Amino acid sequence: MTNGTILAVDDDSLTLEMIKDALADRGFDVVTAGDGAAALAILLAEPEKFDAIVVDRVMPGMDGMKVLSSIRESEKTSAIPVILQTAAADPQAMTEGIEAGAFYYITKPYDENTLVAVVRSAVQSHNQHRFFASYAAIPLEAPETLEKARFRFSTFREAKSAIWMISQHALEPEWISAGLQELVTNAIEHGNLGIGGSEKEILVRENRWEQEIERRLSLSENADKKVTIDFDASTSDVVVRIEDQGTGFKWRRHLNNTAPNLQNAVQGRGILVAKSMPFHSFQYKKDGRCIEVRFARGYT
Repeated sequence: MTNGTILAVDDDSLTLEMIKDALADRGFDVVTAGDGAAALAILLAEPEKFDAIVVDRVMPGMDGMKVLSSIRESEKTSAIPVILQTAAADPQAMTEGIEAGAFYYITKPYDENTLVAVVRSAVQSHNQHRFFASYAAIPLEAPETLEKARFRFSTFREAKSAIWMISQHALEPEWISAGLQELVTNAIEHGNLGIGGSEKEILVRENRWEQEIERRLSLSENADKKVTIDFDASTSDVVVRIEDQGTGFKWRRHLNNTAPNLQNAVQGRGILVAKSMPFHSFQYKKDGRCIEVRFARGYT
């Protein structure tokens, strides 16, 4: 059984072969393209086939950023995670790539394990998106009638229905859902379960992150810990507050672009991604234990 189908795009044939071999050895199906235009033609012909895309940022003609922009502009492909790769280790360029909609940004040279870990994470993210997309196809009127609510949960599975219901009030529900997923993930794993950035980096690289989440959820010390979402759609903007029971974190550096360099890191993209979503405001409170976001309503 395949772990997912990946489209790899690079004008350097040796790099392309390395990507293909590394991912194929880990159970992925890989389709390759030597330039951006060819990649888009392949992608648009069968958009439902692909779980993630790895594309070189610097290519002649259509470069990686232009490929990313085209993918994000098409309704058929906008949700597919795009991983940018480049030889230029520029933190500002990495931030720009993620804010433009890239799932992650890796710099050459990188080891195969980093590539595989990032791709695996991207595929998991795309599977989550498919889950929410299947929810959205269910013709329910209940979300529209909801004006105020409080949701309390411990696990990602419990959080999914709350996130979906809240996102149905948004003008851009898919992007708001993606942003809320990142914030809720941070609240559960870092806030309540105490998994720090360095530790998560190791867990993701070793493909043990899900098992460790389950282990910590089963510990008696975490049995009563909940994440709370307060939802209010009674004003012109929808207001959502997400609060965990952790000790907080140094959130200011993530909002003023002084966060640690993410060069070839597998994790650490969550807040950057959430910031790039169409929230009208993004404000941390209570030493980082609470995040309040506002977004435009999809109906009145």
